[in-house]
Amino acid sequence: MRDIQLDFTSGNGVRFDFNNPIDGFASTVQNILVEIGQKSGTDIIYQDKGNTLQKDSASGGLVDPAAFSSAISTIATNVQNFVNDNEDPDNEETLYNLDLELQVWDKDAVRLNVVAKSTSGNVLGAHSTIN
Repeated sequence: MRDIQLDFTSGNGVRFDFNNPIDGFASTVQNILVEIGQKSGTDIIYQDKGNTLQKDSASGGLVDPAAFSSAISTIATNVQNFVNDNEDPDNEETLYNLDLELQVWDKDAVRLNVVAKSTSGNVLGAHSTIN
């Protein structure tokens, strides 16, 4: 699979980088990052893609680090299952394991550590702040 690269580090939201397409496992990991931040029901092709993390947090359902960690553990499992069920059959390197870990708990944001391991042992990770 080949995708347009998304720049998550712009400081002004995600930006498209049309000059540097990505493929293979990097494309898989990028799709994982998008799904982690995606609200349920917002994908017109895959209605089961996304999660209710932001809604649950805003409504007071995730009031402490333990509750939030439990929620992201469930999300990691759901994302891993979704990715494995929808992976491009031509990808030689597929998702073996996905770990989401709460790194920072703050009054108005959290930082997650996202680490994906491929079937060939390749490990890609990133920090993500969710406001």
